[in-house]
Amino acid sequence: MSINFKQAITEIPQLQIQGLASIEELLFLKTANAANTLTVSFLFKSSDAITGNNKFIRVKATFIEIANLKLTSINSSLDVAGFEIINIEEKGWENMLYEIVDNEDDAISFFCKDIYIDEVSIMNDNETILSIYP
Repeated sequence: MSINFKQAITEIPQLQIQGLASIEELLFLKTANAANTLTVSFLFKSSDAITGNNKFIRVKATFIEIANLKLTSINSSLDVAGFEIINIEEKGWENMLYEIVDNEDDAISFFCKDIYIDEVSIMNDNETILSIYP
């Protein structure tokens, strides 16, 4: 079960896209008969992690109908700084509602039609301690 990104922002208060620590997993799927998708598991610092309790929020998201995917300078731990999701709906581009960029290191960027949140959980030292969504 997934939830649309716009809906998730209002319904899951723990979902925050600030304080990205790293990308835990990245899966790109390109098929002849279906839209390109990119599934990414992000780890964000929680407010507890900032104060020293080593807690993170894991957000697994699927980006639908990927275009202009650019990956550069991503090391083995997939560290990305300054990850940003920009709503570009007002530009009126066909099938593109979001621009995703790493505005710090320019390590990743792409456009997509939609974003679905598949999972939100609180992690403590690589162990899930609380599943928030679904």
